Amino acid sequence: MKKPENSSVQKNKKALIKHESIEHYLTDKYMSPQRFQVYWEQIKLIHSLKPSRVLEIGIGNSFVFEFLRQGGIQCTGIDIDIRTKPPVVGDVLHLPFKNESFDVVACFEVLEHIPFEHFSAALRELRRVSQKTVLISIPHHIICHIRWFQFTRWFSLGVCLSVPKLRNVKYDEKSPHFWEIGKYSVPLKLVLKSMHSSGFKIIRHYILKFWPYHRFFILGKTPDIQEH
Repeated sequence: MKKPENSSVQKNKKALIKHESIEHYLTDKYMSPQRFQVYWEQIKLIHSLKPSRVLEIGIGNSFVFEFLRQGGIQCTGIDIDIRTKPPVVGDVLHLPFKNESFDVVACFEVLEHIPFEHFSAALRELRRVSQKTVLISIPHHIICHIRWFQFTRWFSLGVCLSVPKLRNVKYDEKSPHFWEIGKYSVPLKLVLKSMHSSGFKIIRHYILKFWPYHRFFILGKTPDIQEH
C-alpha cells in the first residue's frame, strides 16, 4: 500500500485536481435512484469483460469497489483523498503500478476533476497500466426531457429527448469539475480526438437513456505507442 503523501505534496496536487468531500458521497442527493442506475451500468460493463484483475480509479464511497471485490473479482482501488480510505493513495496522473498490471482499468467520473490540458496525460497513464481495456465515464452537459406515457394499467413507455446545450457556460471556480463534455469549450469531438491520439480505439461510447448526464466510453489499446 502506498503511504499517504506529505502535506506539501497534497497542497500542490490540490491546485491540479479537484475532488469532492467524503460527506458528499453519502448524501441523499448524491445517492439518488439515478446514481444506482449509473452504478449498475459500471458493474455490468466490468462483469461483461470477465476480468481477473481490475483497477478502479476514484473509489469515492467504495460502492462499486466493494461490490466487485465481494463478488470475487481481484479489484484494486485508488483515490487521491485519504478520507475515502482507499487501498492505494494516489492520483490518475501518476499511477503507482507497473505497465499492464490490470485486465481492465475503470475510471468513472474522475477525469473532469483535472484540467483538460492534462486529459491526454491521464489517458496515457490509464493505457499504460491496462492490458487491453479501459472504461471511462465523463459528465456530458446536455438538456434532457423525459416524458412518460401510460397506455394501460400495466404498460407505460418513457421517452427521453437529449440535446446539447448550445450556449457556452462561463467557468465556475467553485465547481468541483474543471470541465465537462459540451461545457467550458470542450466538445465531444475534442474528447474523442484526444482518446485516439493517446493510443486508444473507441469501441463504443454512449449515454444512459434515463440519465444522459453520464457518457460512457469503452476503449481498447492500439499497439502503435511504445510503453516506457
